[in-house]
Amino acid sequence: MKPCLVIGSGFHSWVLGKSNTPLSNWNMLIDQVAESLSVAIPSHTLNPVLRWEKLLENASNDGFKPSTPGSTWIDKQSLNISAIEPYAKNAVKDVLEKFVQYYPNKSARSLFPLSEYFGSVISLNFDHCWIGGTNFKYQPTGDKTKYKMLYQYEIDRLHNHITKDSHPSIKIWYPNGSLMSPCTIRMGLYDYGTKPYSIKEAFKNIKSFENQIYKEISSDNWNFYEPLLEKAISENNPLVNNWVTEFLYRPIYFAGTGLSESETGLWWLLAQRARNFAKLETRERPPTYVLINAKDPRHEFWTNRPCGVETILCSDWDIGWEMIMDKVNPREISGGTF
Repeated sequence: MKPCLVIGSGFHSWVLGKSNTPLSNWNMLIDQVAESLSVAIPSHTLNPVLRWEKLLENASNDGFKPSTPGSTWIDKQSLNISAIEPYAKNAVKDVLEKFVQYYPNKSARSLFPLSEYFGSVISLNFDHCWIGGTNFKYQPTGDKTKYKMLYQYEIDRLHNHITKDSHPSIKIWYPNGSLMSPCTIRMGLYDYGTKPYSIKEAFKNIKSFENQIYKEISSDNWNFYEPLLEKAISENNPLVNNWVTEFLYRPIYFAGTGLSESETGLWWLLAQRARNFAKLETRERPPTYVLINAKDPRHEFWTNRPCGVETILCSDWDIGWEMIMDKVNPREISGGTF
């Protein structure tokens, strides 16, 4: 299978050449959301997820004005936090969409994830600035009948994706939500608390499909299973048409994301992935790479290859992204002429 590229906010830092924008810095995003709602900016001593919770608390305690033009002031404590949060998520959409106008979506850096050498892209961001506005469509494909205990928002985060008309087989997934559907944007503790359970539910469906196919072909040989899996994904089979499937089976390259230990949902999946491929010889397992700076303070952590994750070390991000492409599409080395 072609590899899957997982990108985070660091991707925007690389494309734009700066890290101090709401696209690449959650603290700046929350600052601008607070300003657009006319509420006090939460303290920077908190992490971004807790700052989001504090923002909602400030809006409740002091009142706020929705970011939609023509909106009127909403008095303090007149709405529950759960009713305030959709206004805040719409403000996230308004803040980030301002960047669409000047984002260099035709630059080589911006087009990097859309390379034919990747089978899919998982964006941990919410925006689609780098994709551009033409020849792409957002596809809400969640099937609620497959998930008895999940809210529709969580089902949408598992299944909704963007495809390009000319390359419909390459899907861009948004597990943390998309600006195309602001209610799915994952910012606070409530949303992050539901993520591990939703991943586990998707995993159950995927394993059900896997066992069904192995039974039909009377074999658990990966070489027989792989083409049937890819066919099911291309046909939007509801059991496997989600970002978790792409994450579990394809070679993975993390870039522009620190993959911190606090990403419990992703680490749970990486552990399941490692267990799934444990029966294969090491050289036969789909690789898992993360691009990190050579001066990363967690160097000792990465040397242990947790859950089979290997590092691509670089001291320059331009070279680092080139190193990823060299792995997914090795260049022929010529002796040249003299």
